[in-house]
Amino acid sequence: MLRPVSAALLAGTCITAQAQSLDVAVSSDSAKVEYSAPFKPANFGLNQFDIGFMFTDEDDAVASYGMLVSDEADAATPGLEAGLGFKVYAASADSNGSLAVGLGGELHYIAPQLRRVGFGIYGYFAPDIVAFLDSDKFFDWGASIGYQVLPEASVYLGYRKVEMGLNSGNDVVIDSGGHLGFKYGF
Repeated sequence: MLRPVSAALLAGTCITAQAQSLDVAVSSDSAKVEYSAPFKPANFGLNQFDIGFMFTDEDDAVASYGMLVSDEADAATPGLEAGLGFKVYAASADSNGSLAVGLGGELHYIAPQLRRVGFGIYGYFAPDIVAFLDSDKFFDWGASIGYQVLPEASVYLGYRKVEMGLNSGNDVVIDSGGHLGFKYGF
């Protein structure tokens, strides 16, 4: 199921854009790759899309496609950016499948005194009404602290939890734990 959905998501992202990024995060039992780029000029903030794929050593997999609007959150707090959006998830874990639409957002903060150090959190939740197949809910959330090594490259330590609630009443944790990540801008 994931291969056709992943191919459709990839085909839908053939857009030429600037300020693109590639984010690669690995742990001892999972890996995630995510590509982001702006998709149209905005009257305010930045409109961007992302497409990602995560897999684990237990043969679980999650493909995602999201759209986000982000901007400076508060002029009184320089360096704080907020974003709101959605992600469509196609997941396979423990012989169960999920297709879910999660609503959520992100916060990123780079303290002016620590120009190269950044903090970030994100969270997306899909309740029963927008979770399909074997799932009745879907969670994806995480936090990170990073350091900008070069103008176009950062390294970070993060924590993420991806969980699928099943119609049977059980929950399947697809990934939970720390990871090391690299983010490249181009």
